[in-house]
Amino acid sequence: MEGKKIANNFSIEKQVYSVTKKIIKDTYNDKLGVFENAYGKFKRIIDRWGQIEPERLYLLYYKSYSRLVLKYPDKGDKSALFSLPLTIYSIFWDISKLKGKKSKNQIIEISKDRIKEFSIQPSLEPKIVDLCVAALESFPKKEKKEVAEIKEKEEIAKEKAFARIWTTRTSDPKIGDTISKEEYETIWDRREEIPLLIIKSGGIIYIYIYGKKESLSPRRLGLLEYFLRNRGQGGDIINLLEKVWGEKETAEMLRRELRKGKKEEKVDSDLIREETSHITGTITKLNKFLLDILEVEIKSDRKGQFGFNNIFEYYLIEVI
Repeated sequence: MEGKKIANNFSIEKQVYSVTKKIIKDTYNDKLGVFENAYGKFKRIIDRWGQIEPERLYLLYYKSYSRLVLKYPDKGDKSALFSLPLTIYSIFWDISKLKGKKSKNQIIEISKDRIKEFSIQPSLEPKIVDLCVAALESFPKKEKKEVAEIKEKEEIAKEKAFARIWTTRTSDPKIGDTISKEEYETIWDRREEIPLLIIKSGGIIYIYIYGKKESLSPRRLGLLEYFLRNRGQGGDIINLLEKVWGEKETAEMLRRELRKGKKEEKVDSDLIREETSHITGTITKLNKFLLDILEVEIKSDRKGQFGFNNIFEYYLIEVI
């Protein structure tokens, strides 16, 4: 189950390695071994989780990054050795989100922002920009064959589709991704290593925590499933009321109530709490289950958006 490619099938990981290694080789040639060690940890995260948002990648890479800094305290510019892969990855990620042809000025602007964010020395900026531009220009020639092979594999996978699957790498939360029976069996064989595995087959739902069978009430399971389908994010409390509980009319009424606040009218906060208390109660009960077993919980941020507080490996599989 390969990590998904984003925007125009541009393979970020390959480009990150190529560009970063050239910079390290030209600037810190005596530290290539340290770089390879750092990049190995970086690549293992990409291989496991796929091409994810730079902010989420940073959280996963940070612990390894910190340990390596302590391990190599006298290796010169640690920011280049350890955070350069994150910087290049972030630049390509941002570029891939641009629509239409990418200009050099856009790449320069993106590069400056990310270089500043990850504290890379400014003297490396021209080299980073030139290499990123070159990588984007050579992409059509170098990866045309690979893109065709990927499409062919996808077509074969559709024909062999055995189940639909949702993970942190799911491309479409509504329909999930398809996997073959062989891929399903590979996941099943390593179920004791997987923090959370849910299988839906023939109207029956099976829950496994590191291979051990567990159970949840239908409502808590429905809430958990919604978060799993949406990469750990669930929106605000009114969104959950509509999408998970199916109370569309009540949800719209509460949204109208909130819109009053934007017009500086008085908002009936008690009404909102009353209509959503059963949801917060279910979240509390589900969190007890998640915390006890996985040390993960569903929390809301300052904007009221609910999501898992930590990234963890999970699979939601629906046998077709």
